[in-house]
Amino acid sequence: MQEGAIPDLECFPVPVMRWTEQFYNQVFQQHGDFRLQEHDYVFGDHKFGGNAQAITSKRWLHHTSFLWDYDTENMLALRNPTKQPKYREGRDHQSFLVKLKDYVQSRQQFLQDLLDNAARQFDLEEVSLEEASEALSKDYIRGN
Repeated sequence: MQEGAIPDLECFPVPVMRWTEQFYNQVFQQHGDFRLQEHDYVFGDHKFGGNAQAITSKRWLHHTSFLWDYDTENMLALRNPTKQPKYREGRDHQSFLVKLKDYVQSRQQFLQDLLDNAARQFDLEEVSLEEASEALSKDYIRGN
């Protein structure tokens, strides 16, 4: 996002995270006790999403990864990370994570809800894959 694209949003990690919480709340509030907990998106105290950011002085990019589904057997093979958010309280993956698919009606409805929410807040324009690829090939971060 270009600085100023969202009125009164400062180009710093905490304000950007708080804005994303408000954005996603419009999508998830009907599905459970949604909130931003430290740097994670949770229902109650169970994580279903994480994020990463790239921020320059005038632009920011926020990326969210949602945990739609997973194989329980694969989760059992993972060790608990040494660095953990406080609210995890040492819980193993099975006790800490939830599948988003268990909270929303369908993947298609989830995507539509995201799109509808974005359309309420931004002027969206559908483009071809070729146009999107061309835009993504440009180096926007350098020099900002």
